[in-house]
Amino acid sequence: MEVDDTPSCSVASLPQLRIFVSSAAGNLDRRQSLRKSWFQYLQDSSPLPECYRKNVTINFLISMDAQSNQIASEEAQYGDILYINAPQGYEHLWRKALTYFAWLEERARGNGEAYHFAMHADDDSFIRLDLLVPLMTQWPRQRFYWGYVWDGSGNRYTAPIRNPANKSYMPQEQVGRR
Repeated sequence: MEVDDTPSCSVASLPQLRIFVSSAAGNLDRRQSLRKSWFQYLQDSSPLPECYRKNVTINFLISMDAQSNQIASEEAQYGDILYINAPQGYEHLWRKALTYFAWLEERARGNGEAYHFAMHADDDSFIRLDLLVPLMTQWPRQRFYWGYVWDGSGNRYTAPIRNPANKSYMPQEQVGRR
């Protein structure tokens, strides 16, 4: 008896995945590292079957106010930069994410660009798309969250950090009471 562990490529099971990677304008070296590492899962030489690769889109999010000739050149070369109308800075990452979600939903409604999953990563992250994407075929397509909230000290699912000295500080007006 043979066991076939090839992921299914039936049209009904293929997830449409949109990955957005938060990046600062000055982090060209990080963006290049990602392009040379886990972005390679989307190339023909990847172990990820082609039917999955074509359904994954990756964009770097960079604040509109950080536009420069260097980033314009990078965008022309790679086509993976998305300018977001949100302020620069670590403390504004949440704004980048919300702006991206609004943009993604607007495109889905206006242009019919379907997606099942949206995923956030930082420009210092590594994602095993060859393992993740086939697994996603089993996940529910609505109201699904996978992951955890991290408070910077290893605790999962915690209340927002209210200490202004902490880099993950979240003011009450941003998140509300918990």
